Amino acid sequence: MITQMISKLINKAINKRKAALALCGILLMSSTPAYAQSAAEYPSQQAVSIGKLTAAVAAAVGTGSGNQASAAIKNALLSADGASSEQGAALRSFRRLSSETVMATDKGDVTRTESEASDSAVTVKKRVYAGPGLGDCTVYMERITADSSSAGQTLTVFQLGEGQGIVRNYDITSKKWKIVELTEGTLPYGMYFIKTGSSESIFITPQAYRSRENGMVESVPASNEAMRVSKQNGRFYITVSVPALSQGMFCDFTALCSGSALVNWNDASDVSKWENYRFTDDNRWCYDGYYYKTPSNYIPSGTNYFYKLPAAHITGKMARNKNDAASRAFSLAMIDVMKARYNSSGYIPSENGSQWLQSTYNIGKGYYDTRFNTDFALAMINAGENFGAKQLIDDAAVYGKFLVSYAAKRHYTVGSGESEGWLIDDYWNESGSSKRTHVSLNHHTAEAAFLYRLADATGDESYAQTAEKMVKGIENTAAKWIMPDGDLYYSYGNNGRMITGDYPYLTYNDLLELQRLWTKRHRAANEAVSKLMASKLAWMNKNGITGYNK
Repeated sequence: MITQMISKLINKAINKRKAALALCGILLMSSTPAYAQSAAEYPSQQAVSIGKLTAAVAAAVGTGSGNQASAAIKNALLSADGASSEQGAALRSFRRLSSETVMATDKGDVTRTESEASDSAVTVKKRVYAGPGLGDCTVYMERITADSSSAGQTLTVFQLGEGQGIVRNYDITSKKWKIVELTEGTLPYGMYFIKTGSSESIFITPQAYRSRENGMVESVPASNEAMRVSKQNGRFYITVSVPALSQGMFCDFTALCSGSALVNWNDASDVSKWENYRFTDDNRWCYDGYYYKTPSNYIPSGTNYFYKLPAAHITGKMARNKNDAASRAFSLAMIDVMKARYNSSGYIPSENGSQWLQSTYNIGKGYYDTRFNTDFALAMINAGENFGAKQLIDDAAVYGKFLVSYAAKRHYTVGSGESEGWLIDDYWNESGSSKRTHVSLNHHTAEAAFLYRLADATGDESYAQTAEKMVKGIENTAAKWIMPDGDLYYSYGNNGRMITGDYPYLTYNDLLELQRLWTKRHRAANEAVSKLMASKLAWMNKNGITGYNK
């Protein structure tokens, strides 16, 4: 009888709050309500008192979070294997911090909801992206921070679709996909693609870090946690746990869930992309954005250090995948997070220090990197055009205006009169103490291509006018860029000397894209760019370099 009463309350709460089902960690997969919530909202399945369940329902109705507690209570009534035993039965109350529409797309709006909960030991932050703009997808991000030493605990539980399931993950060592039947047990550290019935999900297992200076984090591999798979009444559950954390440590977790296909596994091209879209190796996605393995000459640096990367490489690649549901959802959500890193000047600063930039140009931490910023702004253009998110093009234009202003102030003039061209400094620091820097061909070329793209996307030809000056800079120095062996010099130094060390094929790809955009505008190829491309191509072919764009 009591169970029936609780069930009625649950159904009432669910119906009342159905429109908000994707908020505060509740995920919707197909027609079946699924949940992803703090395990503290998911009472211990070993023994749950009716008193606590009744109190939870009453609290939920009173605070506007009925859907959360309802799903927790309903599933707590199921017989289980003690998946939440680390946590205990205490309920953790989440406080909604914000809920807003962050962008409109060709499929509808995208909403972002953030909430927070804390107790004497930990603070838990949740961020959920949902809405028709993500198609049938929900993106879920979570961070738990140890305010004092904390015991291991269950963080989140996901209810998957009914029926049999399969698990895919890419093994970087063997360079092969592992495909196995979903069964009860443990999924070790990794990035997993799980299909059950009509639902599909991508899970990145919890990753533990410590904060370090200059915006860096230190990965703590020993504290990375696995996920537990259990099955109840024909359904699979994914239990996400975190280990014991010492004070100041934090653990980040990311998931993407959908009621339909996320990746076309029958398309070799789509599959090959996801072999590189990994956030468990050098590239990391954290609650506050994109990180990358720290080079040895960065300040600070260490074996497991990661720095904030403005370029957000994988996010940018996903933004180009127009027909990939997972890429659409991940890229839009990640771009929204990355936008918070912009400063008031209109760019994302590199918070790390660089021994090389410091010693050579007196450029300290918090500098402007032209290539990293241009790459991310290009990602916003691609996402804006591919997913109908006009706001992202407007956001890219904010950076574009900064780049145009920067180019006018920080360039080397080559040629004069109508033939005047510009070569743009790679780096700068707002402190005002930095020296003029070199101009690398890949930075310069990518910036010009971006400005052409932005002019096309916005209809504002002022961006193209700056790009024309930059191309003229390439034309006026074309002969200088070609090395005796046919390779290209890496950069034009601040003393006018050419510097070696070009990438194997990156610069060629940049020149190819610039040529495409130039030809589109001028109805003919640029002779100087063609000359550089031909020389680089011959050198690549001679030296067995592959992987370049065709």
